[in-house]
Amino acid sequence: MSCQGWKGKIITFARYISTRNKIRCFTNKGYSLMGDTSHSRAQGIYQRIVRSGLLHDSDTAYIFYSRQMLVERLNVLKQAFDSLAILHTVAIKTNPHPAVLSCIVEQGLGLEAASFEEVLLAVSAGAPFNKIVYNSPVKTRKELEYCAHHLPGICINANSIDELERIPSAESLKVGLRINPLVQPSTDMLYNVSREDSKFGVPIFLEEDILKAVFSGRISTIHIHVGSRIETPEILLEALQKTVRLCDKINTELKRAEKPFMLTGINFGGGLSALRNIEASNDLMTQYGKGVREIMINADFRYSLTNEFGQWVHLHNGFAYSRVEYVRSLKEKNIAFLHLGADFFPREIYSPHNALNFEFYTPNGETRSGVQGKTDLAGPLCFNGDYLSKDLEAPALSEGDIVAIPSVGANTFGLWSRHCSRTIPTFFSEKMDNPSEIENISSRFNPFVNLAD
Repeated sequence: MSCQGWKGKIITFARYISTRNKIRCFTNKGYSLMGDTSHSRAQGIYQRIVRSGLLHDSDTAYIFYSRQMLVERLNVLKQAFDSLAILHTVAIKTNPHPAVLSCIVEQGLGLEAASFEEVLLAVSAGAPFNKIVYNSPVKTRKELEYCAHHLPGICINANSIDELERIPSAESLKVGLRINPLVQPSTDMLYNVSREDSKFGVPIFLEEDILKAVFSGRISTIHIHVGSRIETPEILLEALQKTVRLCDKINTELKRAEKPFMLTGINFGGGLSALRNIEASNDLMTQYGKGVREIMINADFRYSLTNEFGQWVHLHNGFAYSRVEYVRSLKEKNIAFLHLGADFFPREIYSPHNALNFEFYTPNGETRSGVQGKTDLAGPLCFNGDYLSKDLEAPALSEGDIVAIPSVGANTFGLWSRHCSRTIPTFFSEKMDNPSEIENISSRFNPFVNLAD
């Protein structure tokens, strides 16, 4: 299939799950989700969804993504790095919903693409080409040629020196080289990409090879990314400091050799955790930004910066809701069967390190109360490991009750599983012109099944 054919399919999907009119993001003014003090935020959102009249019987599970909270998070991010020459980008893979991507772009940020399909999603969302960063570790020659001919200004980061020769020699491209700074983040090994045997980047100790590659005159940016869900900034700052020292050393050599080019950019990736608490998360980003400023002030050369946050931006903006289909009573506990499981929460269910929080409501949105007892929350997939939680202390649940799951805006929809061919749920969000009201930003969708209400 031609690149043009790929573009058509991706944009067709993006258009399907967008509203018919161009999606626009609102400013900070308007309805605040923080204003409802009598109920939890998730509960207030559920009650608004019910009152909206937008729910159908087929909506056995649904997602609310708050673009207002997204705007607030992006403002915290901008403020944390103010006074720096920096391009903020957001990792598409963390939440690729077109309405979300469009909101990010309208706030002036760029998008980071981990595949060619994500590049096309970024274009469809309206991102200027010079605010798209293409980081896939496996880029085909045809995809790279497409970027060179159709996306002038896009930044392409080579994953290795070997990949550099595959990137077309075109002035329209901004080319970076990913290095591995070899630090050890305190995160799950699945998310640690800074080990010596990592498939990502050129190990920083191969300094002569990196210097030779830069001397070719094609590289203007050095790119790093050490891992994800990192809960303190020290390791990230250590990686940046090592990178700045390397860039300063290379630029000194370039200057001595009287080369007509320099390294002008550093992309320091993302990786900062959203934590369990929004306020603590905001403080963490502010602390990180302060550390970045201190490092850059002391650099020997001036660099423009790029970052690529994902989970930190999105996690707390998403809320999932599932109807309890029925409850099975066993001798010592109950099993409540839900319409979301490992299809929407593969990381949480397959990894013991990723716990979910739950709230329980009656169908009309009141808190489900009663005697607490052991309850298993079973997902809908046909394998025995599909449990959102086991032996949870919860009130007795009944058919039609609602289980709410807050802080699920990251790495859920983007990881949707095709196992059992279940349908992607409806997405709701605030209206753009009246954020006190709710709108459907994408209906239930199944690429291989014709759905009937």
